[in-house]
Parts: sequence; C-alpha cells; structure tokens
Amino acid sequence: MIGRQQMSRRLGLLVLALGLGPWLVGSGAAQRTTATKLKNGLKVILRPLEGADQVALVLLYSIGSDQDPEGRSGLAHLIEHLYVTSAAGDTPARTAEEFFSAYGNQANAQTGNAYTVIAAVFARDKLEVELKDAAARMTELEIETSVLAREKGRLIAEVNNMFGKIPALGARNLAGERTRPTPLGGRKGGIPDHVNEISLGEIGKRLEKFYKPANAILVLAGGIDPEASAKLIRETFGSIPSGEPAPKPSPIGEPRLGKVDRVEINPVQPGTSSYVCAAYKAPSSEDELFGPFLILCKRFMRNVRKPGLRPFPFSYAPLDDPYKVYLIEEVREEESPEDALGRIDELVSRTLEPEFAVMELLELKSSFSILLWPETIPDAFLARNPYGLAFALGRHVQMGFSSRGLEQSLSRIQPEDIRKAGREIFGKSRRAVVVVESAE
Repeated sequence: MIGRQQMSRRLGLLVLALGLGPWLVGSGAAQRTTATKLKNGLKVILRPLEGADQVALVLLYSIGSDQDPEGRSGLAHLIEHLYVTSAAGDTPARTAEEFFSAYGNQANAQTGNAYTVIAAVFARDKLEVELKDAAARMTELEIETSVLAREKGRLIAEVNNMFGKIPALGARNLAGERTRPTPLGGRKGGIPDHVNEISLGEIGKRLEKFYKPANAILVLAGGIDPEASAKLIRETFGSIPSGEPAPKPSPIGEPRLGKVDRVEINPVQPGTSSYVCAAYKAPSSEDELFGPFLILCKRFMRNVRKPGLRPFPFSYAPLDDPYKVYLIEEVREEESPEDALGRIDELVSRTLEPEFAVMELLELKSSFSILLWPETIPDAFLARNPYGLAFALGRHVQMGFSSRGLEQSLSRIQPEDIRKAGREIFGKSRRAVVVVESAE
C-alpha cells in the first residue's frame, strides 16, 4: 500500500508527465487533486472535498461549434441536446425539463466554441449509477426520430431567442458574432436552415467518431473516495474504443470592428426596450495583456454595481466564453441609442483612467477565484459548488491554462501594462457595436 506522502509525489510526477498543467501541484488543496489517463485516452481528474455529501460529474469533449462542418452550423449544439435527452442504457428518452429536474436543476449541457460539457450534481451514493449512465451515453445513445425532431425545434427556438426574440440577448450575440465571427459562415448556436438539414445518419457518424474517450475529460469533485472512484471509472469506461481525434477548429471569419450596426427584431414581448452592446475581443491566457485585462475586468465589475443599473452591463466568462467581453446598456425612455452608447463610453473612460494599485490584485483574486484559482479555496466553500470546481479543473486542462503562470504574470504588472491593455483591447476601433430595436 502506498503511503500518503509517497502517493502525492507520484501523482505530482504523473500530472506533469501527462502535461495536465502545473495548477495541480504546489498547494495543499492542489495535492488532493489527482489526474490520470486511461489507455483509451480518457483523461480523468478526481478532487475529493472534505464534508461534501454531493458529487459533480463533468464530462468535457474537445469539440464545439468551431468544428461544425460547412453548411451544418449547429451540429455540435444539436448533438449536445440529443446527448442528454435520448435513451441510453437503463434511462429512457426524456425531455430537457425531465433531465434537469432529475438533478434538482443542478445539471448542465452546453456547447462552446471548442468544447461541449455534460454535467450533473447528485448524492454521493449515486456515483456508480451515474458513471454507468455516462458510459452508456458515450457508447449506446439511442436517438429516436421523434426526439430528433423535437430537439431541432427546441434548438431553433433557442437560437431565435438568442439573436432576436429577446433584445438584450440579441444585442450581445450579434455584437459577439461581429467581434469573433463563427467559422465557415456559421453562427453561435446554429443557423435554423442548417439545423433542419442535419440527418440522423450524420449525427450517428459524428458521435461514433468524436464523442469518445480520446476527446474527453471526466472530472469528479465532491464526496468521493479517489481510489474507489478511479476503480469504478476504469471498470466502466476502460473498454470503450478511443475514437478519432476531434477535427481542428476552422479559422474564424473576418471581424467587423469600429462600426455601429442597427438591427430590427420582432421581440417575444411587445414594447420591449432597445439595447446597445459593445463587444471586444478578449486576449488569450497566453497573451502578455491577459493579466492587465483581468484587472480592468475587475474594475468594470466594480463600476457597474450602482443603483439603477441592470445586473448585466458587463460580462466576461473566462472559461465558458474566453474570447469576448461585453458592455451592454438599455436604451431608456426619451433617449436615443447614441445616448446609451455614450454611457458605455463613459464607463470605459472611468474604468481605464485610474492608476494601477497593488490592492487590485487581491480584489481580482477574490472575484475570479473559483474560475482561475480554485485550488486556493477551502474545501468548506468548494463543497457548496462542486460543479464550479469540476468545470474549472476540466476547462483548465482543455485550455492549457495555468493558474501559477497567471500568478507569476500578475506579479510583474506595471501601470503602463494597464494603460496598454486599455488602448489595445477597449479602444473604439477595437469593438463591434450593435443596436437592437423593435420593428414595431
């Protein structure tokens, strides 16, 4: 039997050998995170949480909307819908509402630009059942034509809301598409005409090739025994064929920056306000401006917390959507869209103006800790949100993100770095602006 200290050293070496990131070693919390890789390519991350009575199971595939074939924008999104609603193993076909309610709404199914996540939180004594269900969905998903038709309709309704039926979402997504256009003439979430053309055969081939262990990361966080969990995972997933490497993302389209576009929509609710959204391209975590950019993000978050402002004026999700950052304003009564855009300009000026202060580093860590520094948080707090921890650990591996590398970068920040980030990221020529107005 391996002693605790010896096991920690061996796991640390294994983590580094697999290239799973230095964030897994270096602190007491990090040393409780273990990583391994099955022979079929499945990466496994286990993080027990002392005192947790629930477990988060997060399955991340390295495939998303940027890998949709030409003329099939929405394929990855549709597969995500079908993945959780189709029959598999002992679980019959179900609606999305039944899927979420089965976990007390502590579940998620989401398609990003280069990833798909399927996740659920459940009682610790359900782990074996949930692992078997997850393995069944990876190997024997049974998609009925009626379920396919239903999920196509649900997806199309979803993207119609995203780009027009709900003005605030429409402004944000339209501006985002202009800042980082989806490859091959596609669109975030999918294009209805493309989705309607997708056949059951195409979906089956895609699943058989790519939604397999070679492109997957399985994360368990919460009330688990690492050794027993690892054994269950090997027994449940070890014999599944590896599958083929996921296709590389296609190049994104040419951005349309420095312009203001006006778009008319037919909202779900008549009389809905108009919205103005400015979208900016966020730097990658390897970019020298990433640390200074995060400091500015924290300032935006602080500056928008004022009475009278809606809860979403600023938005940046470093793990869900790391490519874009949004500023959005409602067009109030008796004012023009230009007035609302003026408030965005004023917010940007107020955010970029102050000189950098060291105290901002502490504020930054408190705001982004669960996303960027999860290993620094005590178990008692993490146990309240095992999904957030599991998702962060898995996405760090997918993105090649290093908390330690970011820490070192932040320690070198100078005032000029903040000013440079302001100029190069939040300049007016670096943004796309969309005004969404009702066609009534």
